[in-house]
Amino acid sequence: YMSKRKNLAFYAEALATRVLTLSGRGRREHGKTITGWTKSSYGERLDLRKTLLKTVRSQVHEPVYKRRRRVRTATLIVDRSSSMRKAAERVLEIAVSYYPITENLVLFSDDVEVIRITPSLSRRFILERLLSLDFNGYTNISKALRSAERIAKSGSTAILISDMEQTVEDSPYVLEIEKLLRKRVKLVVYTLDEYIPELRRALCKSVVLKPLYKKALDTLGRL
Repeated sequence: YMSKRKNLAFYAEALATRVLTLSGRGRREHGKTITGWTKSSYGERLDLRKTLLKTVRSQVHEPVYKRRRRVRTATLIVDRSSSMRKAAERVLEIAVSYYPITENLVLFSDDVEVIRITPSLSRRFILERLLSLDFNGYTNISKALRSAERIAKSGSTAILISDMEQTVEDSPYVLEIEKLLRKRVKLVVYTLDEYIPELRRALCKSVVLKPLYKKALDTLGRL
């Protein structure tokens, strides 16, 4: 029993030395210490309990880190042109279902309005803006996609809700979609059912096409 306690004390001392070497506060960046902390690109933190268990069980003095859970974010692109007025209720239903992960909101007709979450602007404002939408004007999908491409983060999701009827002269929106995909942004498009076969032929297979009027169950779980 005493021998086991001595071993535990030895492991604890070795671990403490190791942790102090790594700056003592539980973060790392390829072994580089930064102002008393070490920090990884994943924002890892030392899991002291698992580190102690691993040290005692395997006699390997190697810290175990917790990885910060990745939070999914989305850019919501909503067509508010006159042609979408008849689908207003459905547009709002879909848009609000993505509200919890919406980081950017792009509202468009022939012009574009961009709303971004900032420390001074909460996500609640996005919800209020969605609920106060009016539907007027022509449709410039290409301009909206360019705006989304500038602000969407690589690895995030963009949700486009539109009838996909471009009524303003601009570059083909297929080209703008390709730019978005090259940035590694996943694109989900809600549109009229009759346009889906044509869009499926024109767009990359990675674009997820959903019918505008089909009830979207568990939209967040399918991102």
